Amino acid sequence: MVKTKLEQTLDELEDNLDRERRKKNEEEKQRRKIEGDLKITQEIVSEMERAKKELDQSVQRKERDIVDLNGKLGEEQNAVSKLTRGIKETQGRVEEMEEELEAERQSRAKAERQRSDLAREMEELTERIEE
Repeated sequence: MVKTKLEQTLDELEDNLDRERRKKNEEEKQRRKIEGDLKITQEIVSEMERAKKELDQSVQRKERDIVDLNGKLGEEQNAVSKLTRGIKETQGRVEEMEEELEAERQSRAKAERQRSDLAREMEELTERIEE
């Protein structure tokens, strides 16, 4: 009876040992899986940090480009303004010259009419004198 009891206790202890070994093996398997997942996650985090750093650098380059382009835009706008003023000034001078030219034409036409009138009068006077 004691022997049976001891054998039964031994069987229970061996069963418990097997369960504990299986449990330990399962826990070790879980630990390795978690460590693998952790390693993969760390690699992903590292890759994301690298990608973020690259994006930050790209954003900084783009911001510098924007500042440069805004500067060039301002310069171009100033140049356009100067050219527009120059064009307006030139147009004003052209209009003044056209007005002067028209006045000169009118003066010439008037002088020509007066010359014709004087030539006619002179011819008439010449004819009267000859009569």
